[in-house]
Amino acid sequence: MEIVLVRHGESLGNIVDYDCPDPELTEQGLRQARLLAKRLENEHFDHILCSPLVRALETAWIVCSNRETKPEVHFHLREVRGLDKHTGIPGKVLKERFPGIRLMDEILDSDQGWVDPGNETRETGYIRAKYMVEYIKDRFQESERILIVAHGTFNGLFISALLGLDPASGIRFAQHNTCLNGFRIENDQCKVLYINDHSHLKSDANS
Repeated sequence: MEIVLVRHGESLGNIVDYDCPDPELTEQGLRQARLLAKRLENEHFDHILCSPLVRALETAWIVCSNRETKPEVHFHLREVRGLDKHTGIPGKVLKERFPGIRLMDEILDSDQGWVDPGNETRETGYIRAKYMVEYIKDRFQESERILIVAHGTFNGLFISALLGLDPASGIRFAQHNTCLNGFRIENDQCKVLYINDHSHLKSDANS
């Protein structure tokens, strides 16, 4: 099994100094997502998993624009939120905006919007990340390739869980917007292929 873990493109929340729990991509973020899509255009993915937060969904949607495979949206892939609770966009609205997505958790189908309880720590975020690692290992075949679009802090915890690292170890993984992290899992062993690869953005930096 090969897992490609991606961070979303730049969002409003990346450039302001106030709480912005579910912002959309900026113009820069949209450009980054298009460059990511171009980078991945010749790569096959059997499944595409995504956070329910709009910045991740927008990124995944651009990557999926010319693919039959559409994102599966998972509640547990949301970003780690240390502030108060946040109510996300109702599933009906998400499905209208992103036709073909699959909401994989009952909480996402709430007419009132799904609720992130907030006040999360790295330790509780790690539990979510570890759950998703085990879910992916149990559900998918060793021959399959999985693309996951999520968030900076969550991605770091997912990588730690994948590698069996303690979340309190002090090890952190840099996660540039639209970076790629690649892993191959064979016989319960995980091989790191690359971390925080954002070389596809060089053309944007030079434009």
